[in-house]
Amino acid sequence: MKKSTYLFIGFLVFFFGAILTLHIDSKNYETEYLVIREKNRKISANRTAYFAARKLYYENKSAENWDNLLKEAKSYFSGIVTNPSDYNTIGWDVFMYYKKHNDVSALKLAEQWTQVGVKIQPKNGHINDTYAAIVFELGYTKKAIKHQTIAVDFTKTENNNDWNNLYTQRLERYKEYLVFDKVEIGDSYVDALLTSTNDKPIQLSQLVQNKTTLLVFWNPTIGTSKEITRKLIPIHQKFKEKGLQIIGIAKSNSPRKLSRIKENIQLENLEWLTLIDVNSDEKIWDKYGVINSNNANVLIDKNGRISSLNINANELKTKLKTLLDK
Repeated sequence: MKKSTYLFIGFLVFFFGAILTLHIDSKNYETEYLVIREKNRKISANRTAYFAARKLYYENKSAENWDNLLKEAKSYFSGIVTNPSDYNTIGWDVFMYYKKHNDVSALKLAEQWTQVGVKIQPKNGHINDTYAAIVFELGYTKKAIKHQTIAVDFTKTENNNDWNNLYTQRLERYKEYLVFDKVEIGDSYVDALLTSTNDKPIQLSQLVQNKTTLLVFWNPTIGTSKEITRKLIPIHQKFKEKGLQIIGIAKSNSPRKLSRIKENIQLENLEWLTLIDVNSDEKIWDKYGVINSNNANVLIDKNGRISSLNINANELKTKLKTLLDK
């Protein structure tokens, strides 16, 4: 066989080998591309499903929609999150509404999710602010101060006075809370000079003395807080003849907010008196260890001792039966 024939055959082997290799490579690339595309499709679908559930919940804050929101959040945040700001979104959603559904487990999940967001964007003020709010709610005050300080520093670089003022107020609250001696079960109640909606000063001790009293800390300007407070109406109706009195405790930080608080208290027209800690001068929320500014309760017995702190409705009924049947 001629040398040229060998060369030709060699060329054909090389040529078709190269074609085959390219074909195999293209198949591999195509397969890899399809895998990546399907993975991205699932990530996008999970994110879309989460935001759809979020929209549905904001339209109707039912228990069913809450459960659905958390289900879709678990699907999305257990995988790849395409936008780090989404960690901030879910964190704030849960922080704002977990009490409405008495769902502390959701708050703990939000803490885990938001912590991931902080690790991804450690200097981002908004995600640090949300994380600080959540951990403060869970009782980690020093950690809240650390991350709220980052949030405040961030607003300074952004030159945004509105955010700076808001984040600074929260930081000051966390710092103040850290140094307060909070009441515990068995302690004597803490007295305070508060104000009625008609601007009359009232000493709390004048009302509490020798009476079984439920102090209800609530925010009259927040819809969720009002809903939770209304659930106490049947309890009040059931036990008031046996000696229970309820006293609402609100607080204001500015004249404009005070006006809104008074208006909303009057609109609610509750069966019991609500007093206001004007400008938070008495720091009564902190003294009673109330972290969240929306809702909490403190039960005081006839002897002026703290009988319970922030218990749910069923526990409260049981406790009242014990105290009022004595």
